Amino acid sequence: MERHIAAWSYWLGVTCAVLALLWRALNTLGLRLTEIPVRVFAIAPMTLFKGAVLLLLTGVATANYVWLKRQMP
Repeated sequence: MERHIAAWSYWLGVTCAVLALLWRALNTLGLRLTEIPVRVFAIAPMTLFKGAVLLLLTGVATANYVWLKRQMP
């Protein structure tokens, strides 16, 4: 189960980071995409960056937990 958490959080983190970088690149090129309104809140590029950091840290922590569990006799 932990391996699935590590793998999914890693790939979701990478996807969020790529989407945020693409969004920022489009803003830099002149296409002004400020926010995407959703029912309660708005999704901005910084939201994707923070989500990417959170997911990548979750993946690293879970992978370390799996590694440590394997090392213990």
